[in-house]
Amino acid sequence: MRCKNHFIFCVFFIIVFKKLFTNLLITIDWWHIIPAGLITCLLPDLDHPRSFYGNKLKFISKFIYSNIGHRKITHSLLFFIILNLLIFILNLFIKSNLDIVYGMILGYLSHIVADINTPMGVYLFWPFSTFKVRSPLFFLFKKKNFESFFCFFLFFLSLLMYNFNKIKILIKNFL
Repeated sequence: MRCKNHFIFCVFFIIVFKKLFTNLLITIDWWHIIPAGLITCLLPDLDHPRSFYGNKLKFISKFIYSNIGHRKITHSLLFFIILNLLIFILNLFIKSNLDIVYGMILGYLSHIVADINTPMGVYLFWPFSTFKVRSPLFFLFKKKNFESFFCFFLFFLSLLMYNFNKIKILIKNFL
């Protein structure tokens, strides 16, 4: 998936998460969670030298890419769990806002979920399994420009979800 589409999917993912879980679990501030998510939503592609972070940290990305491969270790649940533990331990010392921590976690997770919808899929259970996880939607991404269309549709949907109450009021006042 392309960089811009990961950004769009990340915003959609965070808005859906906030709408589903905010009232039940936590109160999340948009100004913390979305920037933190956008910073980490490209991090799983560190394992590819031509990716955004891979290009900046070539020594790490080349090592991972040549020894392990793309979409394996950094796209696995094992790495995701280890990264979350490191983020929470680091947060104990820094004492940053938990919204930033949630944003980082959701941004990283959004990347993995987005890549599951592509034809390449991900090695989600690496190193314990060598099969790729792909959603049934992956065959649609083989079509040219479907990825961009899909992400912009999700972005539009997320805007509707974000402003749903305002849209309801507008419709009610209009009718």
